[in-house]
Amino acid sequence: MGIPPRWARQVLLCQHAALIAGSTLRGLVIAVLPTVVIAARISGFVLSVPWWQLAVLAAVHPAHRLRVTEARSA
Repeated sequence: MGIPPRWARQVLLCQHAALIAGSTLRGLVIAVLPTVVIAARISGFVLSVPWWQLAVLAAVHPAHRLRVTEARSA
């Protein structure tokens, strides 16, 4: 096709990053916002989100599924 593989990888990386960012924002609006609103109505409720555990899970899961051949080609 005449497209350098490096350029194609960069384009795909940017597309995936935009997709993940948009999905994350939508997920936050859909899940967290109603939870905060409901929690504000309940007296004595403390909202605690395990951010570091969620970040580790988000980082480890895709890396775990990465095959050795895919890692070598990157």
